[in-house]
Amino acid sequence: MSICVRLPGTILYDRADIAADNIVRLYSPTAPMYIDVHFRYLRRHRSLDIEWFYSLGYKIQRHAPPGAGSASAIDKELAKAGPRGIHTRNGWQTLCWGHYDDSYGVQLRSWRCIEEGEVEISEKGTVDAYETLFGDMVRPAADDSQGIFAYRRSLVRGMRLLLAAVGISYEIACTDDERDKRPYAIVLEGLSDKWVARGIRSACGLRLERDAEEAREGAQEREEQAEGDGLDSDSYSEGGEEIFV
Repeated sequence: MSICVRLPGTILYDRADIAADNIVRLYSPTAPMYIDVHFRYLRRHRSLDIEWFYSLGYKIQRHAPPGAGSASAIDKELAKAGPRGIHTRNGWQTLCWGHYDDSYGVQLRSWRCIEEGEVEISEKGTVDAYETLFGDMVRPAADDSQGIFAYRRSLVRGMRLLLAAVGISYEIACTDDERDKRPYAIVLEGLSDKWVARGIRSACGLRLERDAEEAREGAQEREEQAEGDGLDSDSYSEGGEEIFV
């Protein structure tokens, strides 16, 4: 069990508009170490489009420096950049990020959800985060299928804990009988494809039978949006359902 401490941050709710800039510290119960988790998020309805972006990153702290409890000091460590570049210096690492690309410009009634995003954490990153909080993991022998599965499911749970620390409850399937269930209100994927769940699962070494097909369908959906064959400015995808605005 880890200990979570929320450092000063901001969450603003205004009907369908949400903005957040949170830093949360997860202390390890097994060693004098912790992980700082940072989540910057904005979803805002504008007259002709929807502004949406987020970046979720973390920093493993094995030796706490002086002033490590200062949220303002932590904020200075982050890059002044777009979603992809916020967690790229001073030991910070990106878990995932996403946004709607508005570089095409906005024209009356022709705005499209051009989604960009990526899960960037590696398998090594998932192991490092888990071991920081819960101690060393012993990887089972290659022929121990049940042990390997339990090991990988533990990594998924570790990633879900990082998300939960900043208020994101994302159920990530580990078997074909389970289903990915998106968080309520917080949008991590701008279209119907649940690529965040699939990317985290992949980083933890799990592949489901449906993953390849869903990845192809997601790529096709993004291509259709870019060509103007998808949703228009009256609707967008949230939590796997079409939301009219």
